[in-house]
Amino acid sequence: MEILHRYPYLWGCILAAVILSVAALLLPGARRIAFFSGILHAPSGAFAFTFGAYFAPRRLGGGVVGIEDFLFNYSSGLAVWLLVALWPLGRSLQVDWDLLPAILRRAALFALLAPQAYFVLWFLGLNPMTSLLSALGVCGCFVLARRGFLWPLALPAMITYPALHWFATAFAFAVWSDLPVKWNQDHFWGMSLPMQAPLGEVAWAAVFGACWPLVVAFLLDARPGPHRSGA
Repeated sequence: MEILHRYPYLWGCILAAVILSVAALLLPGARRIAFFSGILHAPSGAFAFTFGAYFAPRRLGGGVVGIEDFLFNYSSGLAVWLLVALWPLGRSLQVDWDLLPAILRRAALFALLAPQAYFVLWFLGLNPMTSLLSALGVCGCFVLARRGFLWPLALPAMITYPALHWFATAFAFAVWSDLPVKWNQDHFWGMSLPMQAPLGEVAWAAVFGACWPLVVAFLLDARPGPHRSGA
């Protein structure tokens, strides 16, 4: 069908969202935190209009922001926490869900303040991927300064998510052969690695994998405990 070939970004994001949502449901010890992570990150899709210098896919409706961007960010938020949940500290984190109003207030404040670092760098003329990596690093360092004991959460997805994202991107390129040209290959971050995966995608997966779990745990005020949490 033509629609399958015309919108590879859309179908790839739908496929990832479905697979990762099912995986989250099958991990009861990580279910709540994983979905919180995905839902919290989903609104970042609204910033897709700033990424034209790095990535310019065809979106459903033809706009500079589409449902694809929200699905991608939802999926990436889910993915990194699922990877964290495979490790002991991720499984042992305790969250008091009775304090959900306070959690939501912290999340709302984060959503208002954290993007400022990205937009300042972007307005100064930095490539959007450079700006994003820098902003993620700022968020990660802030959390470590406040909750240093969370540092092991930075390791699981930082190590494993780049490989997962690399192979997922390579799979998408194998299915949709014209997809690689949607990245700006003339820029440093658009350089192709083996299997055509752009350098920026792998770098982003490493930095996001390291920093986002720290942010999620901080906003949830999660702390290590003897039992599994997040069910």
